Amino acid sequence: MAVLVVAVRPDGERTGVADLADVLIVRELGSETWARLAVDLRVGKVIGAAVTSESRSDAWQLVHAAHRGLLVDSAEEEIVSALIHHGWMRIASHKQQVVLVPPAESSPNRSVASEEFGQLIEGDEPVSTLVDPHEVSLDDEQLFGVFASHRLGGSSALLAMSGADVASCRMEDRRLELRNPAALGLERVDRDPWSIVTPPVRCVVLGLASRDDAPSWTLFAEPDAVSQLWETRDRNRADFWLMIELTASEVDPPVWMPAGQIFEQKSFTGRQTLATTAAAGTLVTPGRRSTLLLPAFCLDRHLGSPASDPMRVTPLRSPLPRGATQDRVWWQRIVARGGQA
Repeated sequence: MAVLVVAVRPDGERTGVADLADVLIVRELGSETWARLAVDLRVGKVIGAAVTSESRSDAWQLVHAAHRGLLVDSAEEEIVSALIHHGWMRIASHKQQVVLVPPAESSPNRSVASEEFGQLIEGDEPVSTLVDPHEVSLDDEQLFGVFASHRLGGSSALLAMSGADVASCRMEDRRLELRNPAALGLERVDRDPWSIVTPPVRCVVLGLASRDDAPSWTLFAEPDAVSQLWETRDRNRADFWLMIELTASEVDPPVWMPAGQIFEQKSFTGRQTLATTAAAGTLVTPGRRSTLLLPAFCLDRHLGSPASDPMRVTPLRSPLPRGATQDRVWWQRIVARGGQA
């Protein structure tokens, strides 16, 4: 059962560490509970919700919506460091808890017009722009620049990782804060001469959920070999996988993928973006196929699970947290979006 810890203000006239004397543990996280806590946060009756390993994303959603502080277990060093890095301020400590407040500006990136966004998309400055998702074309070079899908690619990943979902792409009155790679904490990898994006190789990729028993391998030149590789996987190693087939015609390029190499859906399917869990590389011999089955992390918790989807490699990498797990990666992505679950 999920648990949300809430710090309750025992005396409306007092402020500071003493306010943390009363702590309420909420075990029933129904809609009525969320509504009541949101009101209590706004009026100051409740100081903040604590991030726990059982309900990190839920606590984030509540506190971000109420624009109040965050009570964090001091043992969660990674969370505290990430928040401080993104402009949060430590205002008090009490026993095993640390109290932090968000930056004055809830979003760490500068909002710009869509025309300017396309010009700044490759820069180091975190920027965002409001778009109507149902009107966005992944091929729009004015909006996505080099990351347009007909160029290097990455537009589908940027759209998904900015928080788009199927509903937002169908509702005309739904606006999305589209963020550039800098605002999402992503790095470029295509400048490496051995990057999988740059060598003269053909790359066929499927995104898979570990529970998939009989995916279609029709995209691959040697479906029987690929099927055998899939059947011999360690099912407990990862929840998500990338099946990659590489071919080259005239040269034998080495191909390298760092940990966190991002693969995107070829169109906005409402399913997840994936990133490799560890670095991987191979030498592609002309006339032969190099097939890799790599464990992957999902980068979009709010989207559906991959369903043997054809995917495309991007020139982007998501740096992974130390001791990365799926939960830690999801938490990192929430932090990168300014606390939006």
